Amino acid sequence: MKRVLVLLLCVGLSHNVKAQVDPVDPGLRAAIAELIDITGVLEIGEQFSDLIILQMSDSLRQQQPDRPEITFEIIREEVNATISGEIETGKFEAQIIPIYAKYFTFEEVLQLLAFYQTPLGRKTVEIMPLLSQESMQVGQAWGIGLGPIIGQRVSIRLADAGITIE
Repeated sequence: MKRVLVLLLCVGLSHNVKAQVDPVDPGLRAAIAELIDITGVLEIGEQFSDLIILQMSDSLRQQQPDRPEITFEIIREEVNATISGEIETGKFEAQIIPIYAKYFTFEEVLQLLAFYQTPLGRKTVEIMPLLSQESMQVGQAWGIGLGPIIGQRVSIRLADAGITIE
């Protein structure tokens, strides 16, 4: 009985390991790596760094407004060094490639590569971060504007249902 349990456990573990290892065809991997390079996907690290720096700095300024400016310089330097160092190891790209492979075939990646080498494709890569940033700002403002309306509607419905929230 113990041997059967050990065998089942080993089979289960080996299946789990196989499920976690998702090999991507080398040709597809290379094409996706080129697509990631052309589209600047790894530059998201810079945006991520900026966001972390902003959040950490804002939080510290609120806690103690008279912090010396060197505090924020150190935060900026260390966050940037950490993020860029991690990206340079290739670990981030290695995690992204299987995601692309999950959603795009080799032929589709080749078509995307062809598109991003056209003038419109290059323009798209150039302006996409600005479009995303401005769209997020609009979305954030829109959400803030909806907050009171949603709060009022929910309060009315809860009151009609006899539910009070303190």
